[in-house]
Amino acid sequence: MELVDRYVHAVKRHLPAKQQDDIVNELTDDILSQIRDKEEELGRPLDELEQEAVLKHYGHPYLLAARYRPQQYLIGPTLFPFYFPALKISLAIAFGIQVIVAFSIGLAQRAPERILPHIFAFPSVAFHLMFWVTLAFAVADYWRGRLKLFDNWSPRTLPPVAAARRPPQRRNLTVEIVVNICFIAWWLAVPTYPFLLLGPAAAFLSFSDAWSRLYYIALLPPIASTLMAAVGLAWPRWAWLLRFRSLIVSLCGLFVLSVAINAGPLMGAANDAPNLVRLVKGINDVTTLVLVIISLITMVQIVVNVYQLSRSSTK
Repeated sequence: MELVDRYVHAVKRHLPAKQQDDIVNELTDDILSQIRDKEEELGRPLDELEQEAVLKHYGHPYLLAARYRPQQYLIGPTLFPFYFPALKISLAIAFGIQVIVAFSIGLAQRAPERILPHIFAFPSVAFHLMFWVTLAFAVADYWRGRLKLFDNWSPRTLPPVAAARRPPQRRNLTVEIVVNICFIAWWLAVPTYPFLLLGPAAAFLSFSDAWSRLYYIALLPPIASTLMAAVGLAWPRWAWLLRFRSLIVSLCGLFVLSVAINAGPLMGAANDAPNLVRLVKGINDVTTLVLVIISLITMVQIVVNVYQLSRSSTK
């Protein structure tokens, strides 16, 4: 029954990962049992509207799945799954704006030493942003129960259950190849046109000698990704290789990050002004810290990829 499958799939997307299979099996059996009882009572199969009525009795998929999630105190389980993604997006946008404003102030006032203090002030901005996002979700959760926002819904509006995972379509592989080629072309143009990477900061920043040790190595991940996509596009029989693409690209990225961390300061000052030298040192320190954090995230991603591949190989 397609409608039942769509409903159960929508519930599963919001269940705790460790309990998904058990809950889905129990829920499916219960729904099908309810439908069979109705069919025996009516003496005929249920039509779509009657199936919809049975499913609506269970409630909106978000609300049903929320009953199985850990209880939250400030933000209820209905909206909590959306809280962290919204918070991460908000923080990323705010940090981007903070960096743009910092460089704009430093360039406008011809005081590059003022750039880093504005960037380092971001934790205060982040704290206020987290407060307001949390407050907004708490208020939304409070009014959600009173406005009954999830009452007017229909199982027929749920998306269809996706078919078994298939290799990426030729169009997706073609787009990936084009994007990677554009990135490689952009990267190759950076030494000639530093503005492409540094933006307005190219007026007082320059690439250090350590950059030359990183420059061509940094092309390893996009080249590996492009070659694997090209193989999948030209020889469909080798599409199984694409399963390992994420792991291989992550390993290449980790190698590039290790080279970047050990290469030394990547940025240099355009002149010997003391304020500018201090600014460049701060930029290099922040860059190293960011590279270390990205390396740790990449390591976690590699572990996840290996785990996923090992699970898929045992099925």
